[in-house]
Amino acid sequence: MEDDPNHILMQIAREDRIYPTVYRLNIYNNRLSRVRRHRETVFNWYADGKDELRLATGYKQLQPVALRFDDGRLRNVDISHLAGLGPPPAPVAILKRGNEAIVSANNGKNTRGLYRVNIVGFHGRFSLIIGVG
Repeated sequence: MEDDPNHILMQIAREDRIYPTVYRLNIYNNRLSRVRRHRETVFNWYADGKDELRLATGYKQLQPVALRFDDGRLRNVDISHLAGLGPPPAPVAILKRGNEAIVSANNGKNTRGLYRVNIVGFHGRFSLIIGVG
């Protein structure tokens, strides 16, 4: 972690056999402290460069879902328009400011690319970084 080199954030399906919980792990003594309890539908948690949780993704009734943190609370984000054929959008990196991410997405197409996107609503213009436009 940027301000704490003795710890890392990690997600483990420890409290629930399917859904992961986020922990802070001390790399010297292996002690875990829970940061965020698991949540049904969430399979992946994403943090920014300051180790603050920003996004969560998963599935609900076989439909991809995304949630963003807003003042510490998780809010649903409609990503149905982004999937196209194939897997849902997947964050690759949260950018330094914390409100933008690089995501691997179909963006409503049948080809995958890397896009820069505002994570507040996953709406507006996706800026293609690499892939087929």
